[in-house]
Amino acid sequence: QMKREPLLDWYFDLFREVLERKNQKILIIGYGFADEHINKVIRHAVEDQNLRIFIVSPQDHSNFMKAMDDKPFGKELTQGIEQYYHNDLAQIFPPDQSVSIYYKNLRKDFFGLNIR
Repeated sequence: QMKREPLLDWYFDLFREVLERKNQKILIIGYGFADEHINKVIRHAVEDQNLRIFIVSPQDHSNFMKAMDDKPFGKELTQGIEQYYHNDLAQIFPPDQSVSIYYKNLRKDFFGLNIR
């Protein structure tokens, strides 16, 4: 289907190109890890390029890890998880636009930036 949509095909090529670089990080929000072709690119980057995965998910960590057993390349992908944030986006970015501790932690871990 992606090959029929030039824009999606270009996005996928760009995604693959970035993950082929050494020592990248990826922040994953809202992806269910069901697409084999995407997981294959991520798996390659984990195994060969030292990709570090950061995941934001409302799903409990242990349930997430169990679910990964049934995903394409799921076990291999879990080897690249550096940080798992058991949060929904409203916890990270509260409706009152305050700076949450969850945002501070994510920013520090992923970007290496501290907020006072």
